Amino acid sequence: MKNKWKVIAWIFIVLCILETILIICAYNVGTNMIENENRCSLQYCGLGDSYSPYDAYAFDTTSNTCYCYTGNEITKTAILD
Repeated sequence: MKNKWKVIAWIFIVLCILETILIICAYNVGTNMIENENRCSLQYCGLGDSYSPYDAYAFDTTSNTCYCYTGNEITKTAILD
């Protein structure tokens, strides 16, 4: 029973490492989603331009598809790489 604290210490070290890896992966996924959404709104739909023919956009994260809207109709669809 003298080495019980060493086992607990190793368990906490492993858990800390796994938590750090999880946080890094979640950050990378979130950053990638934001980049794709920005590409959708600015490059494909051109909403940053004052002369853009589109009113709004929607980005579907499950299929990486960008939808540009004029009024209530989808007028342009693009699949991001």
